[in-house]
Amino acid sequence: MHWTALDAVQRRINRRVSGNPLVDPYRDVLDKYFAGLRPVERALTLGCGTGELERGAAQYNFCLHHHAFDIAEESIRKAREAARQAWFGHIHYEVRDVNRIELSAQTYDCVLGVHSIHHPAALEHVFNHVRRALRPGG
Repeated sequence: MHWTALDAVQRRINRRVSGNPLVDPYRDVLDKYFAGLRPVERALTLGCGTGELERGAAQYNFCLHHHAFDIAEESIRKAREAARQAWFGHIHYEVRDVNRIELSAQTYDCVLGVHSIHHPAALEHVFNHVRRALRPGG
């Protein structure tokens, strides 16, 4: 078990982020920024690592289809396995280099890049594709 998974530690993190020891950061963000908008149809995460964000949001019915990319094959393997064990079949993890992404126009309601968007070297390319991929109002 990772030390941040301990109940006392998690309650302290929750309190620091949301002000309430019983409200985790995923719920706090979704309640603040997606109130009345859930579930969104399609979401994308750039630089998902082992997928904690997608699974954390999934427990609060964040979206119907969630795509998540990361360049690290081992991280994607772990993310897929954890999603399978949690029965989150709507999350699709894929090994992709964000620097070279090609995203279809008006595909996603939400694009996330938490703790990762500082890694791509081709930021103009990435953000041009994100802007193109977002649906109106996304």
